[in-house]
Amino acid sequence: MIRKVVIVSNFFERLPNSRPYLASKYFEQREDFEMHVVYSDFSHSNKKKREFDAPNYHKINTLGYSSNFSVIRIISHIIFSIKTLFFLKKMNVDLLFVTVPPNFLGYLLTKFSKKNNIKIIVDIIDVWPEALPVPVPAKKILNITFGKIWKSLRNFTIQNSDYIITESNYFFQLMQIDKEKKARIIYLKKTQENELIDYNSSISETLTFCYLGNIGRINDIDSFIQIALIVSKKREIFIKIIGDGDKKDYFIDKLNFYGINYVYYGKIFEENKKYELLKDSWFGFNGYKDTTEVALSYKSIDYWSYGIPIINSAKGDTSLFIKGNRIGVNFSENDLTYAISFLESISLNEVKLMKTMSYNFFKENFSYSSYVKDFDDILLNIYK
Repeated sequence: MIRKVVIVSNFFERLPNSRPYLASKYFEQREDFEMHVVYSDFSHSNKKKREFDAPNYHKINTLGYSSNFSVIRIISHIIFSIKTLFFLKKMNVDLLFVTVPPNFLGYLLTKFSKKNNIKIIVDIIDVWPEALPVPVPAKKILNITFGKIWKSLRNFTIQNSDYIITESNYFFQLMQIDKEKKARIIYLKKTQENELIDYNSSISETLTFCYLGNIGRINDIDSFIQIALIVSKKREIFIKIIGDGDKKDYFIDKLNFYGINYVYYGKIFEENKKYELLKDSWFGFNGYKDTTEVALSYKSIDYWSYGIPIINSAKGDTSLFIKGNRIGVNFSENDLTYAISFLESISLNEVKLMKTMSYNFFKENFSYSSYVKDFDDILLNIYK
């Protein structure tokens, strides 16, 4: 029996660390499923319209937006959710795989699936409104106003789906998911096509930091600047930057102001090119504002996949990973002392060992093969 599965994601990207893309790859390789993808024609990452030229990919026209924090973005997500619902009503679907946020998308499609006896797997890739980088007083107001509605939509989705996936134990606990319910933690994964064997071959005596990915309001740019500035007084440093975002100009201006040596490469998505540019880095920066609920990030998985340990302030899982393995150093926005002392004194040989351990940690915990095993178990649970 061939079942029709539809992957629905407002943030779908054909990139090796995209969770909905991994799901599409998994189902595409199974002979007992006919796989379809429903995606937004506006790329959240690139802030521009796009179209995938691939079989069984279905584009939903939505509004574009320039800022991640805008009313237009919310409207765009609502339009995507409603249009997707009407599109699915025209299909004979057996299984839905939906990424949340948008919380409204999860709510609509969970109601639709229950009404039409369709199995639904929901992958919660972020927690709104908890993850919004706003001051604590504003977050408290949000939690008793609009945020309360957001949470109720997500809670309905959790209670009425056939299976829930979260990317971290921290999210699992934060949303108080019932352990008796069909639910599983699947850490962020990445398809690694090539074995990386030379990430220690060209590393120099210069302490090289790198920054990869979105440069946005949730990222703790100020702490990175402070760490780099203070460490630069003790040893030579250099920073490599790949990415973009609404705080990019602020980041570059600060580096220029303090005379910190850097090179900015812009946005690059080709894996081999990113690896070649960053492989000699000593550490990658994975810092977030304290008001942001991040437990495991795409940045950290990317860094480890290139054999790069991290300077980390993400909470929960990532922090515990670093405490239990030699794959980085933790800091908090309010206390940079230990991280600075660590970076001032670490030797090149110690870094090489950490780089090897970072890559091995990635292969063991975040590879595509581990994703396949996890998803095989989920389907056995759903269709047993």
